[in-house]
Amino acid sequence: MEMHNGSHPLNVGQGEFRVTSDWRLSLSTVLGSCVSVCLLDPVACVAGMNHFLLPHSPYSRVAPDARYGGYSMRMMITTMLVRGATIENMQAKIYGGASTLTVSGDVGERNVEFACEYLDRAGIPLFGGCVGSDLVRRITFIPGDGQVILQSRPVTPANTQRMEPIAPRFAA
Repeated sequence: MEMHNGSHPLNVGQGEFRVTSDWRLSLSTVLGSCVSVCLLDPVACVAGMNHFLLPHSPYSRVAPDARYGGYSMRMMITTMLVRGATIENMQAKIYGGASTLTVSGDVGERNVEFACEYLDRAGIPLFGGCVGSDLVRRITFIPGDGQVILQSRPVTPANTQRMEPIAPRFAA
């Protein structure tokens, strides 16, 4: 596995969220139309990242599932609060939400809108990110300094399943 700034990468898969106070870890994922929110409380030294597929479950009665933004965001923030973070100190960055051709409309755009609205309602300021367009993104969140390393390529059938490592275009 690739190392960034001395940190050990921990994958955040689809429908997962991770919270850490271990600054030796970094959190990493690959996104298409899905969205990841990176949260950091630099005072409490607690960070989290999620990876959700849709804003809400399409079914009215479904078990709690982190594939959906509503549950994923609530659980990630709650876990961070239990570990000592405060809403007042949290900072957010949003990534993903690529435009894709689907029968149900632009899922990526809906995911981004949901994440922005959720953070706004929660009172957590948005400090950056990279969303929309037609980019497949690989992000690595380094909680120790709040940096997110972004690698991206246009969405094509050849790279939506597997994304080869490329040099970072920029660090956000």
